[in-house]
Amino acid sequence: MNISTVARPLSSIRYPQVDRLRHIDLFDSSSGLPSIRRLLQHLQAEGRLDEKCALHLVNLARRTFESEQNILIVQRPVAIVSDIHGQFYDLLTILSAGGEPAKTRYLFLGDYVDRGQFECEFIF
Repeated sequence: MNISTVARPLSSIRYPQVDRLRHIDLFDSSSGLPSIRRLLQHLQAEGRLDEKCALHLVNLARRTFESEQNILIVQRPVAIVSDIHGQFYDLLTILSAGGEPAKTRYLFLGDYVDRGQFECEFIF
């Protein structure tokens, strides 16, 4: 039997993104904010982040969480999500069905990571 070791088993599935997303490519130089659309596109392609980019995102999230109250009063309507377990592509499906976070209010109840293959992507 002659089996190719270089052929893609499922040619319809793209290869993962090779280049790491760099800080300069993700963050706007004037506002300092990340391009969420660019980040999602990169992570959907199974791309990785360079260290500076990842650390900046983590620090932005930390500052945001530290500035928020630990008890929130949430106004309706709200989409309630729980038990994602690091399933990044399930999260994308939920966001696609429910609407962009800029337009839809989401409340995540926990269990973000602990089992899924894409736990880091989920946090970013």
